[in-house]
Amino acid sequence: MAHHAGIIDREKPEYSRCGTIADLFREMAVRAEEQSMVLLIDEYDSPLRHSLQDREAFEAVSAHLRAFYSVVRQYEGRFRFIFVTGIMRFSNQIFGYGQSISDIGSDPEYGALLGFTEEEIRECFGEELRERTASLFHKSPGDVTHEETDRVVECLRRHCGGYCFDDECSVRLFEPRSSLQFLSPCGGEAFSDCWFMEGGGRTNLPESMSRILADAALNGGKAPSVPWMDYAVSPDFDNTECAVSMLTQRGYFSIREADSMHLFPGFQNLEQLRVGACLLTKRLKASGGASEEDVYRLNWIDDTPEKEDVTAEGISEYLSLIYKVLCRGEKIGTEEEACRMPVLNLQGSGYDAGTFKSGAGTCGGITVDFIERRVVIALRCMQEGESAEAKLQEAAELAKNETVSCPAVKERRFAMVFSVPEQKIVLAAEVKGCLSSSSK
Repeated sequence: MAHHAGIIDREKPEYSRCGTIADLFREMAVRAEEQSMVLLIDEYDSPLRHSLQDREAFEAVSAHLRAFYSVVRQYEGRFRFIFVTGIMRFSNQIFGYGQSISDIGSDPEYGALLGFTEEEIRECFGEELRERTASLFHKSPGDVTHEETDRVVECLRRHCGGYCFDDECSVRLFEPRSSLQFLSPCGGEAFSDCWFMEGGGRTNLPESMSRILADAALNGGKAPSVPWMDYAVSPDFDNTECAVSMLTQRGYFSIREADSMHLFPGFQNLEQLRVGACLLTKRLKASGGASEEDVYRLNWIDDTPEKEDVTAEGISEYLSLIYKVLCRGEKIGTEEEACRMPVLNLQGSGYDAGTFKSGAGTCGGITVDFIERRVVIALRCMQEGESAEAKLQEAAELAKNETVSCPAVKERRFAMVFSVPEQKIVLAAEVKGCLSSSSK
């Protein structure tokens, strides 16, 4: 900062004694008339963010910023308007607020500034939305139905919507970069996650933060709560509240709920969940004791669910390899347990994956949703002495009864039998008019 101030000083002799940016700014403010200046600062926190992992550098940058903003507060009467933006909220000791300067970052009135609302997606990008829908459903734009457009918006919401940063959780937003990438003519068939657009660099986090994200993936997308009074960032990443605050402010988490005392962050869309699930499955692959060959094979066939010509045998192999690589040492005995790790692996690979319930309210199997099609994998567990064929028939009935919300979506339905004694899929079939089984 002092270096930049020195460059400016050489152009203006009256500022030749200014040693820092704060000194330079003070000299300018002293000469200004009341209500005559406008101060606009974008990403005020950039130097702090770039020095977070170097405490000495962070303290040095903080000292410069404190000096600068103390001058702003001292001469705030000289300003007609001040507007400062940033990604993260640092301690008031760094920024501080004066009589006429307030933090609006969590104010619901300004919540829509931080992304696109659904109304903006539909109105401002209506033409792009129709073109994208037509491309995905292989139609001309004039033939696109409201139902198909609603399906695309719902998929976009599930993928990169739900972001919220206000203290009343009243405004839900779409992530701008992911939305624009998807709506662009060059968007391709799949969604692009903002966290992975830069070569995955945004997943290279300190170990404490990676662990929090991975644990949230295991915990239904929920992160530890944070008191509002502690919702600030510092270099102390080993402090859970500080780490969760940073992850929330940077968009890895969103505010799910809030009350007057606490905020409750977590994953609110698939691109957030993908980061946590990806970090979790990477950790399991590295520490689970699986062979390098099996890990490589699983990574190689990770595109199995998206293949339009996928077979029951292909899905059976894919699921069994997930159990072998990610569930070593974990005894699976129920349908819910048999679905959990495959769903997490799918989510970590960028798929819109989840589970569905049987008529009895228990876990019925796995769903993988694409915009224009859906894969349903009904799954039943077979205990010692039970008939695999009978369990396959049960799974087939579950697959037939699973409903889809959008009739425009094409479906592939499969039935799988997981053997508890063998810990793998032993019988699989695609469910059509009749069953054609594949035993393993």
